[in-house]
Formats: sequence, C-alpha cells, structure tokens
Amino acid sequence: MLDETEAREFWNIFRDSPLFAGWKGVEQYLNPRLERETFLAGQAIFSRQETADCLYLIVHGVVVQSLKHGRLEWLRRRLNPGDYFGQHALFGDRHFSDTVAETEVVLCKMSAGDLRVALERNPELHEILLQEKRAGRLRAMPLLRSLDDMEVRRIAPLMEEVSLDRGASVPLQKEGLWLIDFGQITVAGPASFDQSGWRLTAGNFFVSVDVGRAAQRAATHATAHLPSRLFYLPTEHFNRLLRAFSDVRQLSAARLDIAEELAKVELFQSSDLTDKHRQHLAQFCGWGFVPDQQNITTQGALGHSFVIIRDGLAVVTNFDEQGRARPMSYFRPGESYGETSLLSGKARDVTVRGAVAPAQDGQTALNGADVITLDRRDLLAAFEEQPTLWDNRIKLFKSFSHAKEIKRRYDWQREDEQIIWDGRGHRFWLAFPAAAPILLALLPLALIWLSSSALAGTTLVIWLLWLGMLALVEVWLFVNYYDDHYVVTNHRVTRYDRDLLALSEALMEAPIEMVQDVTIQAGFWGRFFDWGDVTIRTAAKVGAIVFAHAPQPDEVKQHILTEKAQAVAAVRGHQREVLRRLLISQLRVALPIPERQRALGDQAPAAAGSIGRPGRCKPRRPR
Repeated sequence: MLDETEAREFWNIFRDSPLFAGWKGVEQYLNPRLERETFLAGQAIFSRQETADCLYLIVHGVVVQSLKHGRLEWLRRRLNPGDYFGQHALFGDRHFSDTVAETEVVLCKMSAGDLRVALERNPELHEILLQEKRAGRLRAMPLLRSLDDMEVRRIAPLMEEVSLDRGASVPLQKEGLWLIDFGQITVAGPASFDQSGWRLTAGNFFVSVDVGRAAQRAATHATAHLPSRLFYLPTEHFNRLLRAFSDVRQLSAARLDIAEELAKVELFQSSDLTDKHRQHLAQFCGWGFVPDQQNITTQGALGHSFVIIRDGLAVVTNFDEQGRARPMSYFRPGESYGETSLLSGKARDVTVRGAVAPAQDGQTALNGADVITLDRRDLLAAFEEQPTLWDNRIKLFKSFSHAKEIKRRYDWQREDEQIIWDGRGHRFWLAFPAAAPILLALLPLALIWLSSSALAGTTLVIWLLWLGMLALVEVWLFVNYYDDHYVVTNHRVTRYDRDLLALSEALMEAPIEMVQDVTIQAGFWGRFFDWGDVTIRTAAKVGAIVFAHAPQPDEVKQHILTEKAQAVAAVRGHQREVLRRLLISQLRVALPIPERQRALGDQAPAAAGSIGRPGRCKPRRPR
C-alpha cells in the first residue's frame, strides 16, 4: 500500500504510461494494492527460473537484465524510472533473465490479478506489454533464425521500428544493425556489391559502417527507394548477438547474393536470361525464415509467389475432403516451387511448412526453412521498371504476359479464379431450331413455281419480305445461342442467359464447394451426338443449375466433381490452419510469424492484374 507521498511520486512518473490508459479511477484502485520495495545496488531482484507473481515498475534507480546463450551473455538491458519489467514471465510462469539493481532501486510491484484488470480496461495493452506482433515479424528474419522464440521475444523491446517515406535517408549516424521488414532500400558501400544504386528488400539487412564485425554488410549511405519499414538494433546489442550466436556471425560475415541463388533454379536458367536480368530480379526478391510447423504457403490460398528453399527443410502436405493432412514429400535446399503461382496467380494445391532439418557437419540443425521468394506483383514492378531489359524476347516475360492476358475472361472473375471449363449448348442443338426458318423460307418458292405468271411478281415480293422476317429470326437464334454460356471455375459454377426480346439477362451461380450432386439426362439424339442436360444440385440459395444440352456432359460432370473435391479440401485445410494459428498464438506454443506479404510492401506500385469482384455483371464472351 502506498502512502500519500509515495502515491504522488509514483503517479508523477506513471500517470501517462500506456499501462493505465483508459482506466478511470486507476489511482484509487491501485494505491492500496501496489507494494513498494527497495533494493540495494548489486542486489538480485530475481533470477532465471524463479516463479513470477508480479509486474515491477521502476520509481527510482537503474535495473539491469541479462540473458545468456550457453556461457555467453547475449542480452543486457538497462531500465530506468518509468520502465517496467517482468511481464513476459507472468505469461510464461517463470523468469527467463537475471535481473539486478545497478544502483539503489525503488520498485512498485503490481500483482498479476491487477494486471489482468488493466488488460480488461485496455485491450491494446497486451501488445504493448509483450510486443508479440513485432516479435512475430522478427521471428521471420533469417538473421535471427538461430534464436529460439523466447530469445526473439526478449530482443523485440530492444528493437526500434523506423518507417521511411520514399526518398528518405536511413539515419546511419545511429550505429548498429538495420533489418528490413518490407520495402526497398538503396545502399552504397560494401553492402551494395560495389554496384551503384543497388537495392535490398525484405529480410535483408545492413549495418552502419562503424560496425566492424560485419564489414561486408556495411552501408555508407542508405535511402528508401519505396516506403519502407526497418528495425534498428544499437551496436552494443548487435555485438553481443555476434559473440553469442555463431549463425548470426556467419550470416553477417558475407553478403547474400540472391542473383547467384536464382541462377541455380531452372526457371531462371534459360539462355535468354543474363546475369544482368538475374541481378535486377534479385532486388525484388524477399528473404525470409519460416520456423518448424509454420506455413510457407497454404493449400487453397491465393498463389502469388515463387519460393526457393535456400537452407533448412520444408514438408509438403495435402489436405483431403475430410480435412486430413497427408504428408507427401520434402523440399530441400536448392529446390523450389510455385511457378504457376508466379506466372498466373494459381491457388496453392498443397500446404508447405517449415521443418527441422537434420544437422550436418557438426552444425546445429536449422529449426525451419530459410527461403527466398519472388512475388508476382513485385515481378511485374521489375518488368515495368526496366521495359528495355524485359521484352517478348525473354521467355519469363513472355510467359508472364501471356498468363496475365488470358487470366480473366469474365468481368466477374476473381484474381485467383481459374476457368476449368466453359461452353454453351451443343451446336447440333442449335441446328434444329435454325433449320425451321430455312424450311419455311423454301415453302414460298414452291408457291411461286405453282402460281400463274401474273401473280409471280407479287408472290416474289411477298417471299422477299417473308425471307427478311425469317432472317431476323435466324439472327436472333444465333445471337441468343452465343450469348448464353456455362462456366466451371475453381470457385463456382455459373450459367449466364440473355434474352434479346425480353431485354433481360440472368446470372445463376453457386460456390463450387456447395455442389451436392451432378446428374446427366440425355435422349437418343443426345447420346448419339454426345450432349445432355447436366443438372448441378447445390446447397446454395439458387438451388439447381442446369447446363442444357451441354457437349460432352460426362467430361463436364467430372470437371465439376474434381473441382468440388479440391475446393472442399482447401476449405477444410484453411479452417484447420486458422484454428492451428489461433491455438499457437493463444497457448503460446510457438511465436507465430505474420502472413506473408510482398517484399516491396503493400504500398509499392504495380499490383499484377486487376482483382475481379463477383457479381451480376455482364461477362466477356468466351475466347
């Protein structure tokens, strides 16, 4: 309990603290509950593995926290009045650091129950206390891949987030490590491979020129080429990382030549691609780390990127219609996947997760997959940036352009929607109604031949008028036939009808995963000429959709059932993934990395293709 003087002193320091934001009456509530305690210089406040029961708030003095990796101290943090500590241990039951009073220290202790009340008053306080989102982004940084989740969580508060607008300079006078979260940073010095205007993207890093232990990563000047976000770690903390973690030393000692990594992959080995092409693409690739049991890509998700496994291991899993996971194979260093996603945005048909790679040559096993990714939207940005370098003579550019042109046939088609089958009624079905006007046109000719010569002229005029009317009917039949069509995509089944006489149109559609049954009805002529009515019964509001007189109905039925099975599997897989990520986060089983984004960031220009929105809009004609 605080007396009046102690309470006044405490609230002068902590009144504006985010701990108590939005909490009315906090002083009256906490004053009788806070416990004040004094520690002498050099006295331990708590040690590793001690049970945690409160949050500590510093009123006077300096506190030092330290963590060791093996026998080496890798983290040392000095805390001053207004700071607080011990929050991670409250969520993890035990302390993970040794904490000592550097000077005489006065602390106020806030119980776990009172902290819970504060969390209820301010939902944002959880992130302020633990900085889980920042830690998750740092978990995806390859430089920190050898740190465990607890170590990443502890280093997150030491990192400063720096957001830069296009053209802004990185303040390199602040000596230390600079990690790129997203964006594009133009660097000069050794980090630039001695090339003018060289750019680094997400996952890469550089250091201030005075950090000697990572000389190959040094930048003498750095500017944001695009809106970017970076993490800054001061030199003293970075040097401790270098001393304690051999993998951090190894990655810092040499630059990552992404162009060289691209040259090892078949997609980028064609004879028309030169080193200049690969060096240009390298400046648009992201570098990331995906821990064990976390997804690199997810089955059913919109495919955007090509993925190269640079180090570690990844397991390939397919989910069936019941949502059961079926491990299929592994991706090892040097292997890659996602060419169709890169070129056409095809949805992922499997889930790929990081896995524990076996240890080699006495080195510690990598607990996940170190990957290089190229997003198709960033690939388009590269093409548009240097049109003289990329043209139709380059196979990669030509394949990408062709896929982009043919991808959307209809206005309602979504970006990740692929046309599996489209068509209209069988042409022989058109022949029957079209034959009637032709026969009716021939009938007056017989009357003209039988009529007297005196009436022949008048009969001819009447026949010509009759012929004109029948021609209009024939045109209407053909236009009506070609305006109606059926479509099966990986997301839906659709029937579009337009009636010229009624000036109306109708679009019937149902999600592919809601298809319940598909039946075929065909008469004698249908069996003879291979057409039939394909009835698609669905659980959607529209009910049943009929593809009348569809050609090759058995093939259409097979397309629908195959896509339904894949869609249901994707939905079940996605549901399991959402639940799995929620459990990982809530139970703190692992530190979840964020959903993958473009290396250049969402604010970067040139998103590949336009996003189609489903709706009742007029489709383009099939091609």
